[in-house]
Amino acid sequence: GGGEGDVDEVARLAGTEGVTTHEFTRLPDPLAPDAAARLSGTSIPTVAEHAERVLEIVDRDDVDTVIVEGAGGLLVHLDGEGNTLADLGIALRDAGARAGFVLVVASRLGTLNVTALTAEALARRELDLIGYVVGSYPSEPDLAERTNLDDLPRVTGAPLLGVLPAELGGTDPGALETA
Repeated sequence: GGGEGDVDEVARLAGTEGVTTHEFTRLPDPLAPDAAARLSGTSIPTVAEHAERVLEIVDRDDVDTVIVEGAGGLLVHLDGEGNTLADLGIALRDAGARAGFVLVVASRLGTLNVTALTAEALARRELDLIGYVVGSYPSEPDLAERTNLDDLPRVTGAPLLGVLPAELGGTDPGALETA
């Protein structure tokens, strides 16, 4: 529909120089894509169709890196056939594109288990876990939030790539880049 969506916010925060964004599907409700499509009576592309579109961008001469946002989690259904972001990664990998994953994780109590399960699911599918980013880190972290920063690399086997402060939402691109 009309109005700004997530892709517009990504473009704003990424800046315009050298960044091109593509929006394949926009759904009205903040739910898993298949659930949001069902509720809105909308048909959505299959993961195979998304893979084809991503590969078209990957194959362009003017593109160095393609980032696919997969909000909702690795195993959330992205289409009506039950395919997931992991299946998209497999399709891209099998087509010859490197499909590395960066996990955005919470800092709160319980994140070690969820993050370890996701890392294990990636490993079982032979998908590359590049690292993780802690999102919405509080200005006054509790004990679990503080110790999780040290423990997350041990449970994932992947490096910490960044910690984004909770206050960062809606900020200007320079503040995001600095964070």
